[in-house]
Amino acid sequence: MSKTQSSQTQFATELIPQLFTAQDLRPDNLEDLDFATLSPFQRSLLVMVGLVTQFIEAYRLEPVKVLMLSQVPDQLSTSDAWLDAPAGASVVHRRVLLRGEDSGEVYVYGEALLLPERLPESVQLGLDREDEGLGRLLIQGKVESHGELLWCGGETLDEELPESLAHLRRRPLISRTYRFVSVGQPLMRITERFPLEDDSGKGDPS
Repeated sequence: MSKTQSSQTQFATELIPQLFTAQDLRPDNLEDLDFATLSPFQRSLLVMVGLVTQFIEAYRLEPVKVLMLSQVPDQLSTSDAWLDAPAGASVVHRRVLLRGEDSGEVYVYGEALLLPERLPESVQLGLDREDEGLGRLLIQGKVESHGELLWCGGETLDEELPESLAHLRRRPLISRTYRFVSVGQPLMRITERFPLEDDSGKGDPS
């Protein structure tokens, strides 16, 4: 390993806990990621908060469709520290895919827990539009918020994946969780997963 590579590896090791504020509290099923070996596309997806759809469109130069898999009202069975919400709080569980309109490639499988009573009415109404990402809805609703990266890791899923993602079962995935906070109150917690095997370099000018 060259001196430059060694320096990059060391920096990557130090960067994850700096960027992800609750990395030491990540779920037990997540494994370590070798951040230095990820592609530029994967590293960017891993640390970006909000407007993920626009980033993918710009990087891959194809339209990306937001496909809603489900959106179900629910209640928290236990208190959630990252949402600062007690057991019994009303939430919305939303699952979506980000898929390339031309390639058909599934870029991201996202799950979100939202607290609807903390969202403006315009954002709540926008949740029913299947073609809008959450980051864009917050911007359109003029919600002043900031994103906070919580944790990341490698993950393998099986029965938790919907049938439309059967091809990703038992394949290694990159997982990251973050939340949006407004005026000191969490609005939503989002987990996004994307394939560890990266073919984003196809079509790159280089």
